[in-house]
Formats: sequence, structure tokens, C-alpha cells
Amino acid sequence: DKQMMLWGRSGAMAPGIEGKKQKISQIFKDRMANRFRCEAYELGDENLYKYYKKMIHLGPDYIYGFASSVYLFSDFIRREKLDVSKVSLKGVVTTSELIYEKERKVIESVFRAPVINEYGMVEAGIIAYSCPEGNLHVMDPSVYVEKLPVDGNEDSDIREIVVTSFANLAAPMIRYQTKDLVEIGSDDCSCGRGFSALGKLIGRVYDLIQTTDGKRVAGEYVTDVLEYVPGIRQFQFVQEDWSRFVFRIVKEPHIYQEQSESSIRSKFKEVL
Repeated sequence: DKQMMLWGRSGAMAPGIEGKKQKISQIFKDRMANRFRCEAYELGDENLYKYYKKMIHLGPDYIYGFASSVYLFSDFIRREKLDVSKVSLKGVVTTSELIYEKERKVIESVFRAPVINEYGMVEAGIIAYSCPEGNLHVMDPSVYVEKLPVDGNEDSDIREIVVTSFANLAAPMIRYQTKDLVEIGSDDCSCGRGFSALGKLIGRVYDLIQTTDGKRVAGEYVTDVLEYVPGIRQFQFVQEDWSRFVFRIVKEPHIYQEQSESSIRSKFKEVL
């Protein structure tokens, strides 16, 4: 199947002859894998339109890329009302970053194809894939996952993922602390697959918001609040010190309402 890849060219960015070698190697690998690459470094509207034209011309069977890049590409197509009826995708695979429900819905509505979430890392390879029910399942034959309490807090449903990978026979990775956080839930899934459930990815240990009284709030709370505020295209949340928090918002013209800000403030005062 032909793949459209929204990705980078990390090796090809090296200076001198080494960068040229890596670029040639990547071109060869892309051709052998039947994929074409659209660089995710610059995602302005001009480049996104070029990627759209390339997609229409080459007709991929599925899209693979950084979650945020795939979402921005999909949202651009939605905003510009571009025609994708000639593209028939089997699926869209997102990886490397958390994908939120709002982003998933935009991608699926634009491409009329399911989103498959991939969770993995360079150090340990692929760890889990999402099933049709939306739950992440661990690739048990090649990796063993432990979910350990954060800072010894046994009562919390938020755990840190620790991985033992069996993929590298020369030097197996044993109990690697990923610093990724998961919210544990039921191991049962109606999809019927026999792989164990990972849980809901919510960020990294460093994504926790900490306050002066020692309270720790998962960074996903920011998304949960802002996801349902009409007219917010993008946002950034910054904790400048223990008691000062800054929101930066990109507004959707004619949709965002200024009175929403008081509601946002009140929701965050409830937990911070």
C-alpha cells in the first residue's frame, strides 16, 4: 500500500557530506517502502496546499505522521473546503504525540477513514496500537509494560509506563522509565483482541501541573477544559512559576466569544 508520510528528515539535516548521504538513503528507503514524504517542519498554508496537491496526484492508501502535523493538515483541508473525494484512505496512523478527541474527529471527518493511534519510541520500538474501539493494546509478544505509581502514590489512577523490550536480542532494554503517563482503566475491551490494554495516555511526568500546596494536576486537564470552548483554533498553556499560569490562544474569527475567558478562569480556579 502507498503511504503518505508527514514526517521529518532528521538525518538529512546533518551538515556536509553526511547530510547528503542521509538524504539519498532516505529517498531510497521511501521508494522501497512505497511512500512519499511531506516534511512536517514547515506547516504554513502554502506548504499544506502543496501537500494536498501531492496527495491528490499520488493517491495514497493511508497517511502516517506526527499527530499534530496530521491534524493541522486535516484542519487546513477543512477550513479551505478542499475536495478529497478522489482520495480513498484505508486509515490514518498518528504517532509520536498525544492525539486528542477533537483532533481525531476532525481527521476522521475530513478523510472519512479511521484514525489508528500508534504509541512507541525510538528506544523501545512500537509499544501499542489502538483498536477499532479506540483503546490502546500492548504488542505483548515483543514488549512487556509495567504501570508504576508516580512518586509512590498508590491511590492514583495515573501511572508511569516502564518498558522492557525484547526486540533487540543483542542488548535487550530492561525496565526503561519512559516518563510517559497513562490513566489505568479496565483491561476488558469489546474488540476481542487478546492483547493487554495499556490505558489512556495523558502526557509525560513533566506535563503535570504543580501548585504551591503540592497539588499535582494532569496536563490533560487543560485540553479537557479548552476543547469545548467554541472558537479556539490553537492554545498554549505555560506555568511561569508555582502560582502564575498563562494562556495563549489563537482565535477562530467570528466564532470565539470574549466572555468565554471568565468561564475558563473559573474552571482552572477550581483545581489550581
